[in-house]
Amino acid sequence: WDPSAIEGVSRFMYRVWSVAVDEAKPDLLAATPDADQVRTLERKLHQTIIKVTDDMANFRFNTAIAAMMELNNMLIKVRETPVIGTPIWTEAVQTLVLLMAPIFPHISEELWHQLGNDNSVHLQTWPQGDADKAREDEVTVVVQVNGKVRDKLSVAPGTAAPTLETQALALDNVQKWIDGKSVRKVIVVPDKLVNVVIG
Repeated sequence: WDPSAIEGVSRFMYRVWSVAVDEAKPDLLAATPDADQVRTLERKLHQTIIKVTDDMANFRFNTAIAAMMELNNMLIKVRETPVIGTPIWTEAVQTLVLLMAPIFPHISEELWHQLGNDNSVHLQTWPQGDADKAREDEVTVVVQVNGKVRDKLSVAPGTAAPTLETQALALDNVQKWIDGKSVRKVIVVPDKLVNVVIG
């Protein structure tokens, strides 16, 4: 038992309290939120629900808490933007408290009531993550020539292998390495990697 380890958890509790309870700036509530920021928060919320649900089911409590901390860190950043006045903000804060409830029962109960709820946080249904909302809008695909990283592509998730191959071969940084050489094969791992093998 290391009593100093409690300091990190205590800081996390204070940060969650600050996100959930502190009043928003009136000018932020009146402003129009940026759609990309709203989408980013929505994505992170659903990624967190899915991760925490899986981690809790498999007794990986440390990584579940780490995922909650990541969501809270995003909420701290977003709190300084007009997203604070949106329904996704309210959903994210309430969901964070629900996710915390099994591990931090007492403070979760208090936060639940501070958020204006009358009944117990422990009587609520577990949040459900939506895989479509959790999906990234873009993924970064590493492009290699003979196993060495030469460039990267930003593409929509699920982009077909032939499309990835065509885009990778068209990159200037790839062209200069394959110019005058024969391409023996192109290995494509969708959403992750394109490796051009030259001989």
